[in-house]
Amino acid sequence: MAQNAQLEPAVALERNRNRVKAARRWIRRLRYGLGALLLLVGVYALMSYSVYTLPGEYDPNSTKVQSPIEDIQRGDTVLLLKLNLWRDPKVGDIVLYDHPNPRDGVPEVMLGRIAGAPGEEMRRAGPTMAIGGRPPLSVGFDIGSQATFQDGQVIPEGQYLILMDTDAVNYGDSRDFGLITRDAIRQKVALNMAGVLGQRAMK
Repeated sequence: MAQNAQLEPAVALERNRNRVKAARRWIRRLRYGLGALLLLVGVYALMSYSVYTLPGEYDPNSTKVQSPIEDIQRGDTVLLLKLNLWRDPKVGDIVLYDHPNPRDGVPEVMLGRIAGAPGEEMRRAGPTMAIGGRPPLSVGFDIGSQATFQDGQVIPEGQYLILMDTDAVNYGDSRDFGLITRDAIRQKVALNMAGVLGQRAMK
């Protein structure tokens, strides 16, 4: 009995040591796991996101409309999300896309908003169109047999209607060069950082 009594503290001490070692092993594993997770998140962010500054300079004293998109002005720095096989553009997204026929004096990369997606019907609504049953758009459309888009037209698979928010600026969109293919739509604006970076006062 006396011998057993002497062994009990030693056994308890060894048990506690083993518990401490096991806890340290789990802490190391957790640390490595968190490190690997942060690395994966970093790689994903580098592959998916980029920063872009729109050409030109915003004039805060001007009363004229300066940009084709209401939420973004010339000179704004934006965070872009790359569109890929599992991430398609959606109606309302502000996107950068390749001009279908770039030439002298025309930007190769255009800015616009997705106004119509594949399968949606375009219906005449006075001087403009209503897409997919949503309220009429704020920009005008040509009328007549030679117009780019006709009443009742359905947007084909793999193509998108991309427009400006206003007709107050001289800038091209789908009304000038037709529907835009999915392959030409590269990135969407995930965040406008102009206010955070102090580039201009945001509304």
